[in-house]
Amino acid sequence: MTWWQVPKVARCVLKGKLRYGVVGKDVIIALCGAFNNDEVLNCAVEFVGDGIEHLSMDQRLSIANMTTEWGAMAGLFPFDEVLKAYLLERAQYLQGARRPGDRREASRGSYTETEIEQWWFERDEPDADAAYAVELELDLASVVPHVSGPNHVKVMTSIAEMERKRVGVHKAYLVSCVNGRLSDIESAAEGARRRVSG
Repeated sequence: MTWWQVPKVARCVLKGKLRYGVVGKDVIIALCGAFNNDEVLNCAVEFVGDGIEHLSMDQRLSIANMTTEWGAMAGLFPFDEVLKAYLLERAQYLQGARRPGDRREASRGSYTETEIEQWWFERDEPDADAAYAVELELDLASVVPHVSGPNHVKVMTSIAEMERKRVGVHKAYLVSCVNGRLSDIESAAEGARRRVSG
């Protein structure tokens, strides 16, 4: 016998667009800092709003991944055109990874374009009269890069404030589960190049 408890759902409206240089991890750190009184504790967070269409898959993955540090059980983004395009690109990549004549079985994690179209057709959307345990809102244009900690993600300091205080950085950690995507590595490399050449 398996026992399941369905979590309460928190609705988090993301509005607007991110400024240049702001990434998905900045968004979730901003949410952790702005709503740090256990508003989403043990909830499933449903992200909605016009700001979502401007978020890349890497940014969405970072935000959803780190909702657990915010206290949530899960973070969910809608199945929209951005996600559909991402899944189709991945399906094409996975199919191309097998060479013609390759007798190995396809990866168990792979899926086909036909399956994606079926998922798109069957996708779920919230009911118009859905009830939420809590409703939160964040203007993405207001988000600035932050450093979280010490010791907790609900403590955050903006990069501008770190610069004003002239806080020295002796070590930096890259490639965590939240910010270990190619776009994160490219951003870090670009920052290092500017630092060396500047």
